[in-house]
Amino acid sequence: MGGRRRISSDQPNNRTRNGYSADCSSNQPINRARNGYSADCSSHQPNTRARNGYSADCSSHQPNTRARNGFSADCSSHHPYNRARNGYSADCSSHQPNTRARNGYSPDCSSHQPNTRARNGYSPDCSSHQPNTRARNGYSADCSSHHPINRTRNGYSADCSSDQPLSARSALLRRRTNRISLRHGARPASPDRQKKPPRTKIRYAKAPLAIITF
Repeated sequence: MGGRRRISSDQPNNRTRNGYSADCSSNQPINRARNGYSADCSSHQPNTRARNGYSADCSSHQPNTRARNGFSADCSSHHPYNRARNGYSADCSSHQPNTRARNGYSPDCSSHQPNTRARNGYSPDCSSHQPNTRARNGYSADCSSHHPINRTRNGYSADCSSDQPLSARSALLRRRTNRISLRHGARPASPDRQKKPPRTKIRYAKAPLAIITF
């Protein structure tokens, strides 16, 4: 029996045609250069990288491409022009004042814009709801509790400490009425005090005796 050679990997010639070196450890230098790799495969080829918007050392995007994409030349932040169009300030620290104002923020982004806050029911300093709105929503002017008028309508006392006084007084009057009725011997209608219906007696009529003669 003749022995066969064991093929553990691609044949060298085929590997070379596919751009691999003979030992399959890396791409073939010539093909790698065409695909944008450097001869030692350590990084993209500078020319190709430049076309794709990378700097020669592959550390960041190419300045021109970065500028078009809205990045600054050193890639540290968005490009000021693009940031301004997107509503950011030139230093990217906050939204652009004009855009912030349109969105209801104050120019320094610290809070909502007073006009917008007022429309949403907040006071100009954003510390609480706007008094007028709070009153409409049933809060007192200082936001400490529900508005007395609304509280009364909702069944709370003016100081929110208990249920509606009128409701409590009605319950008290009901209790007094029950006590007065009991004094006069009247019993409250309850299931165990109801009178039972009278029993019906069943009467059987006696039949006359029949006299049978022969």
